[in-house]
Amino acid sequence: MSHSKAGIIARILNIHGVRTINKGLAIENSWNKAIAISTLVRAGIPTVPTKLLFSASAQHDGINYPIIVKPIHGSWGRLVSLAGSTEDLTMLLRHKAVGETYMRISMVQPFIGDGTDYRVFVIGEEAVASMVRRPSNDDWRSNVARGGVAQAVRLGDDAYEIAIKP
Repeated sequence: MSHSKAGIIARILNIHGVRTINKGLAIENSWNKAIAISTLVRAGIPTVPTKLLFSASAQHDGINYPIIVKPIHGSWGRLVSLAGSTEDLTMLLRHKAVGETYMRISMVQPFIGDGTDYRVFVIGEEAVASMVRRPSNDDWRSNVARGGVAQAVRLGDDAYEIAIKP
């Protein structure tokens, strides 16, 4: 089931008093990367600097390259691009402009390190697992669907404290 369908179904069930493992609003908020980043920033959780671009003609002053350009919805590294210059970014935004309306909104973030990322999984108020994802030799993205390699890892206590922060 897609995230958007899951969010809608869970919201409808919640409205009718049915409890779900994840509330519909939580699913919708986590699926929208712009909302999720804003929620984390407001909670004082460190995040990657992020800029939203709403159209192909959006100003992209002050951006330091290379950057990652991604849609606000999505997973598995789909439609995520690496731009090394203003010309690259302009071309990517022009291509997105011919797509569906929701695809025209892009998030721009600096490309940090080699693409490795870390994830902490939280249930309730407890961090129950964590992993590191590393890109394969064939791609800069760490998404397992793109060939990235994931493995369990024990992070420092500060990472778990941040993960469970309300």
